[in-house]
Amino acid sequence: MFDTLLIAERMQGMTFAQAWAFYISYHSYPRPLRVPEWWLAAQLFGTHVWMYEVVNAACYGLFILAMIQVAQSCGIAVGEGSGRLERNGLVIGLAVCYPAAYAILHYPLALNLALGGWGLALVVHGRAWGSLLIMLAALGHEILLLFCVLPMVYHVTVRRLGQGAW
Repeated sequence: MFDTLLIAERMQGMTFAQAWAFYISYHSYPRPLRVPEWWLAAQLFGTHVWMYEVVNAACYGLFILAMIQVAQSCGIAVGEGSGRLERNGLVIGLAVCYPAAYAILHYPLALNLALGGWGLALVVHGRAWGSLLIMLAALGHEILLLFCVLPMVYHVTVRRLGQGAW
C-alpha cells in the first residue's frame, strides 16, 4: 500500500498534465491508462487507502462475473443444474489465484482486469465493441494483452469445434 499512498499523495491536486509528467517519470514502463486511473482516483479518494481497496474488491468481483459469462458461453457448467463443485469451482479458482491477490492489493489492476474480462465476455457474446474494452485493459497493464488473443482461441475451439469442445 506504500505505492498507493505515494502516488495518491503526489497526484492529489495536480492537473492532468502534471500527473502525466509525474507518472511517466515515476515508472520506467509505459502503461498509459494508469495515468487517468490514478489521477481520477487521487482526486476522488485522496490518501484514503481503504477506498482504493473497495474499488479493487468490487472490480475483481466484476471480473469473476465476467469470467462466469465466458465459461457459460464455452459450455462450462457454472449455473443452475450443475453440481455444487462445478458451479463454484470457477469462482473459487479465480478467487485464490495469484492474479486475484495481486489485483486486490495493487490498484488499479483489478479495474483493468474487469475491463478486459467484460470486453472478452462481450466479444464472446457477439459484441465486437468489447474489443475496445480489451484494448483499454491492455493499455492499463501489458499482461492483459492476453485478452486480445482469447477471442481467437474462443472462435477456433468453441465456435468451430462446437459447444462440447470444452
